[in-house]
Amino acid sequence: MDKLITFAVPCYNSAAYMDHCVETLLKGGEDIEIILVDDGSTKDDTPAICDAYAAQYPDIVRVIHQENGGHGEGVNQGIRNATGLYYKVVDSDDWLDTEALEKVLDRLRLLLHRGTAPDLMFCNYVYEHVEDGTSHTVRYTNVFPQNRLFTWMHVGRFRPDQNILMHSVIYRTEVLRRWRIPGQIPDMPRATTSGYNLKNSTRWVEDGSYLKVKNITLSYDITSPKLRRLNISRIQPYVSLQNFITWTGYSGYDPEVSQSTSATSMGIDWGTYPNVKTVVVGLNINF
Repeated sequence: MDKLITFAVPCYNSAAYMDHCVETLLKGGEDIEIILVDDGSTKDDTPAICDAYAAQYPDIVRVIHQENGGHGEGVNQGIRNATGLYYKVVDSDDWLDTEALEKVLDRLRLLLHRGTAPDLMFCNYVYEHVEDGTSHTVRYTNVFPQNRLFTWMHVGRFRPDQNILMHSVIYRTEVLRRWRIPGQIPDMPRATTSGYNLKNSTRWVEDGSYLKVKNITLSYDITSPKLRRLNISRIQPYVSLQNFITWTGYSGYDPEVSQSTSATSMGIDWGTYPNVKTVVVGLNINF
């Protein structure tokens, strides 16, 4: 996957309004992919508009023409053909705020650089009511922690009028491609905490080499006649670092994952928390 995110836009007779949607997505630049799924449009110029965008932006926009299969099939067609690390559906009558889009892309780039790319990203969204010119912002501040990574253990309670819609969710593409039913041949196995997915497999083998600053202490001895007049023979400030920095290409928490002395268990990562990083600053005074 060479794109940061794929935006799938199911289109069905959308000629009157799809331009506004696509133009806001294009603000994402070369880092994004836009898949326009023409779902059997026959009543307007939707197919031609899709082809025109693909011709004008060949490195960003792709078009899929299919027989009418409904909105869900348009979404699934996007999933099957996405090359982005992340995947989001934007209906052809919706649009993205360009400033908010840039913030989302910057955050995803940062998390990816840190090696902490999440499976899901939740965002607030706005309902705009064209009929009366009003709008309503849907927020999740009472449910999800803001501006940080979290797990389901940190999720609060939804109000009866709250739910998660596609407008609010950005998925990691490989999560959507996990195995679900017999007969599927996806790139990812079923998400489960039991069964064969826990067995050792070459699928999960990766280079675990690393270079680490394990323990280092820096100190400096200070002696002087002035200190001796105070009955102090030496002052030694110091700083001690433990597990301070690790250079590795390993994708897990910590390449030091061995949990036993067993020859068959060494190097198996069961999601153990990484070694604690500590910094101790102190002062030794000798009298």
